[in-house]
Amino acid sequence: MDVRTLMRRSAGFYADQEAVVHADVRLTFARAWERGLRLANGLLALGLEPGDRVGVLEDNCLSAADAYLGLTAANLVRVPLYPRNTREAHAHMLGHTGCKAVTTTVPYADTVVGLERELPALDHVLVRDDGYEGWLATQPAKDPDPPVRESDWYIIRHTAGALAALFALVFLAWPLARAVEGISSLPDRLLLVNAGDALATTHRAIGPHAERTPSPGFAVRIGGGDHR
Repeated sequence: MDVRTLMRRSAGFYADQEAVVHADVRLTFARAWERGLRLANGLLALGLEPGDRVGVLEDNCLSAADAYLGLTAANLVRVPLYPRNTREAHAHMLGHTGCKAVTTTVPYADTVVGLERELPALDHVLVRDDGYEGWLATQPAKDPDPPVRESDWYIIRHTAGALAALFALVFLAWPLARAVEGISSLPDRLLLVNAGDALATTHRAIGPHAERTPSPGFAVRIGGGDHR
């Protein structure tokens, strides 16, 4: 089963239960999924296509939950960036993974705005500023439901710290499947990782890395709380 189906089912099964908490904002599973669908449709309307890679640069915030759900709903590949990194490191990660867009919150906008003029593949730098909520409300709430194949990528997560410039880890959209189709075409320094896999360096073991979607699916407490 793919990650998006798990999320969609959770939005239905636990529709009225609390899913996202941020400061005084509380969203049910249904409401959180709706916001994710609106973001998904907004991104697809820009010309992004399923399978395109999108960088995300943010702290824990309400719109971060939107991005987590919305990119999955659109079958876009999430490429998390690290807020503490430099502009040069962001450029490397975005360029290395061929991101076509990057979305960020206001505090980090200056570290990525303008990179679309430096990176050939990057077409959009999207800043979630004061106009974000108004823009989101105008986007359709219909599920775009693009097909998800077993070989589709879900997230590309770079290694932390000094190794970030060396390689990235690829996680599949089907965490319960061991799809190997297309592995020969992986870009240099990208590693294909399935759920439960472990990686080891000469210094320490890393794993298991694959993101899990726990039942009931995508409950998350942000803004100083626990992540589940």
